Amino acid sequence: MRVLGFLTLVACLTLAHSAKKYYIYKIYNLNWYAAFQDCLSRNLQLATITSDEEQRSLDIVIKRVDAINDMLWTSGTDQGEKGNFFWMSTGRHFNYTKWSKSQPDNFGGIENCVHTWNIDGVTQWNDGGCDITFVKINPKPNVFSI
Repeated sequence: MRVLGFLTLVACLTLAHSAKKYYIYKIYNLNWYAAFQDCLSRNLQLATITSDEEQRSLDIVIKRVDAINDMLWTSGTDQGEKGNFFWMSTGRHFNYTKWSKSQPDNFGGIENCVHTWNIDGVTQWNDGGCDITFVKINPKPNVFSI
């Protein structure tokens, strides 16, 4: 298991009256699988981003928790079929993306899980290794309705 020395967020969500409610928190050492399971254990889902409007809303939430430079696991993955990305939380294929330049690249043949990151002040997506564990802090969730 690889550990990277920078902060990462876990964003769980629930749909309440057709509005997304994000539970954003930082917690120690969760890879993609553990982040997914942690959301499920809270009766929530790991984040999905299905439109530019949702991406902008999530960006606002990330700024509110002062985490603009942190990474955020999403439920996006291509673990079923290489290059065929879908949202594990919903089973739906991507109809919107915000990939960084040259992404997804499946670097080393092991990148199957999608996270966000900040490149030059813009939140973008990258495919990362699902087993990568980011160092995280502050397990108290911040709750935001979008």
